[in-house]
Amino acid sequence: MTGSGAMGTHASRGVKPFCLTMAALLVTLPVSAPAVAQDEPARAETIRERARPLFDPIGLPARPWRFFPSLSTELQLDDNIFADDEIVRADIAFVVEPSVSVREELEGIEVRAEAFGRFTQYVDNRSESNEEFGFDASVDYEIDSSLQVGAAAGFQRETVSRSDPEDADLDEPLQRNLFEADLSADYTLNRVSFTLTGEVRLEDFLPEEEDDEDRQRYSGIARVSYEVSPKVDAFIEGQFSALRFTSRESDDNEANTFTALTGSAFDFNGIVFGEVGVGVFHQDFLDPAEGDFTGLALNAGIDWNVTALTGLRASVIRRDEATRVGGATSRVRTELRVGATHELLRNLLIDVDGSYRIDEFEGIDRTDETFRAAAGIEYIVNRMLATFARYEFTTRTSDDPESEFDRNLAIIGVSARL
Repeated sequence: MTGSGAMGTHASRGVKPFCLTMAALLVTLPVSAPAVAQDEPARAETIRERARPLFDPIGLPARPWRFFPSLSTELQLDDNIFADDEIVRADIAFVVEPSVSVREELEGIEVRAEAFGRFTQYVDNRSESNEEFGFDASVDYEIDSSLQVGAAAGFQRETVSRSDPEDADLDEPLQRNLFEADLSADYTLNRVSFTLTGEVRLEDFLPEEEDDEDRQRYSGIARVSYEVSPKVDAFIEGQFSALRFTSRESDDNEANTFTALTGSAFDFNGIVFGEVGVGVFHQDFLDPAEGDFTGLALNAGIDWNVTALTGLRASVIRRDEATRVGGATSRVRTELRVGATHELLRNLLIDVDGSYRIDEFEGIDRTDETFRAAAGIEYIVNRMLATFARYEFTTRTSDDPESEFDRNLAIIGVSARL
């Protein structure tokens, strides 16, 4: 990693007591009644998502709307804030996350909106501190029983994580503005459903020296589904996306991507539900010298409510993504995620999850492999207060030795909501 200032050359591993922190929090958690004889989750509803009438916030009424404000604060202990094994710095960060959401249903129209922020302040390495914020809104309108339309739009100021391969190796974290919007329509005729979706995504990188990375992606998706049974749908789907860079005079790395998927969506009584799609994608670069690329496409996610208290989940994706890594024309990402949630008490949830990700950079001889394992616990005190703790371990190996790292992160926090 290059640069100076906050990113000096002296290694420090000053944050080590992660296990002691987690153990102390677990010992001091209050005790509630055991989670026995719980209601079964509803169809297509996970253990974490299901309603908890005694602990869910009720919001603030403002007819016809209902607002749900929240404020979360975290203390983070990170032993490698730059995700760099050559420049290892440990630090403590304070995080504040305010948000407010609103939702309402009015005669077939469902409206949702949210404004949010995330403000991170490091104790020693102030240059790593950052501010993130944004908003999003969506409207779904059921015209009749066979036709539904929807629209959504959002803006977000995002900080690229130091552990992301797209990190710019700058003295300060790379930030970008994201603008997204989509329109969709879903029409059902007997057992056959037709879905059309159009999407726009704009990425604006904030440092002037990164203007060449500003990009636009326009996508269209068409899906035809057939109801094989009340529990299973079969589908075929076609996707087209066009990637363009707004500040480049040449067409370097600009491409059109065509994707075809076939698969099934299913819901077996709310116990096992999800969707599995498999197919191919073809990336056609505007510059013939960059060469086209065809690969396997995957998009699958499955939830399994093993019991009324324990749920498992798994997902896998494989797709092409734009990249700013020097010399690479694109990146093919393959990621497997698995996790579990257990409701130890009605208001005490335990989560474990992990992921394995492969990033293959086209045009250069580089492949990154990233493994992450995490465990967390949340205690919901009442409707207005919850406490939580989480530990994460991340490691990456790469054909580029300067991109390898190990990282431990421990988080404790409290969340207030209405």
